[in-house]
Amino acid sequence: EAQEEAGVPPEWILQNDSSNTTNTPDIIFSDHTHDPLTITTAKPDGTCLKRSLYYSCDLRVPCDWNPIPVDGEVSEFKLYSMQELEEELRFGNSVRPAMRAVLLDFMMRHGVLKEEQNFKELRDAIHRERLILW
Repeated sequence: EAQEEAGVPPEWILQNDSSNTTNTPDIIFSDHTHDPLTITTAKPDGTCLKRSLYYSCDLRVPCDWNPIPVDGEVSEFKLYSMQELEEELRFGNSVRPAMRAVLLDFMMRHGVLKEEQNFKELRDAIHRERLILW
């Protein structure tokens, strides 16, 4: 999927935190699929309920690498700082609701939102059986 969407070389995905077999120590793949996000979305009027599982993986890449849209499903990629991601998460509207949950999970796992007042409740909510986003 990463190769289809962004042109990620397959060998980067084969690496993980404990086995970096290439000469590119910047590239580390972390699999978080053991703890998927379970999200139910609906239209604003409450119709068309859809339950989805989102499996997360992190991929640290070299600073000079740029993803390229390969299969046409993505029109462009943008590089955001953590501060810009947090601003989008809190106040923006350019990211779909389900992807907001993915951003939230990423930022929590990387300690960006660790001081949040409701950290545990937020973490539990995005990993519970049913989460409804409007």
